[in-house]
Amino acid sequence: MRASTRRIANDPAESQVVDVSRPNRDRPPAEALMRAVTASGTSTARLLQDYARLAFGPGRLSFNDYIRLRLFDDHLYGHTDKRAFVGGRANREIAITVNYRHDWFGMLSSKLAAAAYLRAYGLPTIPMVALYGETLGLPCDGLVRTPEELLALLRRAAIYPLFGKPVESYQSLGSASLRAYDPSTDSIVFVDGRAIPVGEFASDIRNHYAHGYLFQPLIVPHAAIRSICGDRLATVRILTMATAAGPRIARVSWKIPAGANSADNYWRSGNVLAQIDTKTGTVGRAFTGSGFDLKEVSEHPDSQQRLGGFALPDWEKLCQIALEGARVMRHMPLIGWDIASTDAGAMIVEMNETPDFLLHQLADSRGMLDQDFNDFVAFQKANAAQHVKTVRAAVEKL
Repeated sequence: MRASTRRIANDPAESQVVDVSRPNRDRPPAEALMRAVTASGTSTARLLQDYARLAFGPGRLSFNDYIRLRLFDDHLYGHTDKRAFVGGRANREIAITVNYRHDWFGMLSSKLAAAAYLRAYGLPTIPMVALYGETLGLPCDGLVRTPEELLALLRRAAIYPLFGKPVESYQSLGSASLRAYDPSTDSIVFVDGRAIPVGEFASDIRNHYAHGYLFQPLIVPHAAIRSICGDRLATVRILTMATAAGPRIARVSWKIPAGANSADNYWRSGNVLAQIDTKTGTVGRAFTGSGFDLKEVSEHPDSQQRLGGFALPDWEKLCQIALEGARVMRHMPLIGWDIASTDAGAMIVEMNETPDFLLHQLADSRGMLDQDFNDFVAFQKANAAQHVKTVRAAVEKL
């Protein structure tokens, strides 16, 4: 059915314009087990023994983690220590433990607040064109507060191309890349070629994100990157960690949109994930898919441009921005930075306080829990314990 203003708010099945939930591609456990046994060429008992060792290991992998990372495939990982891999639940627990200043989480959950904070320290972020918040705030430039004002904004051809995203969202859910407004049909032309009636798109925003939807200029990547994936941003995920000697870059991967996708998030089917050398900024191996669909690729599936050996533009600037951002965000010792290379230079797209380790583990074909990362976690656990003591002492003095 087509979207309409009668849709039930927050019902993902009703959205026809923007996606508000991720598809569940996990196979039933019994089916996944049999496929893994066949693919690995081993016995069921041996594969279950291998999984159990990881489930009760330091990374505490679920069976779905085991399948997504394709850890049943010894040809992929060779002599890699599988116990260094981290599952989704342990991933989040590590991030919450290391980023012990939980009072800062609220600011990072708002893309608007986070960008304003970084911009105040001179870090390059994407500017705001307008903010939709239904009946929120007081009238001012850039704030759209009513359905009528939202429709009027979307019909202003001069502000396109635009990128829209919820103020509070993650993994590009709810985002939209808008190329132009077509007054002859009263439609918005999306980057992927769809022409959606203005009222239909506005209805989706109102139904799902009435409390905050942000419009920004649609930024295009550096010319060298456009030759690979067109006008779509392909952000570099730089994982920084605050060590005793100062912030350092732990891992880097590159998320590259492909197929019909406008956003680069790797959960979107068809997108590419590339391993990046942290010293040189050059691409090593590249993959698409995960689990049974994980496949190494040498070229971008759309442009057929070779990926291996490609040098990311502005590599030194990308690193500088991530490290300076980590210093500014000193209360959050572990951050996953999404930074884009554009013709105007490197630009922060967003920062993640619970960064997804799966990206780096897949791209590098090795787990997160090496000695360097374990030392970092131990250092920050000690800092967290000291912070608790300091807060308690301050409270007792009240």
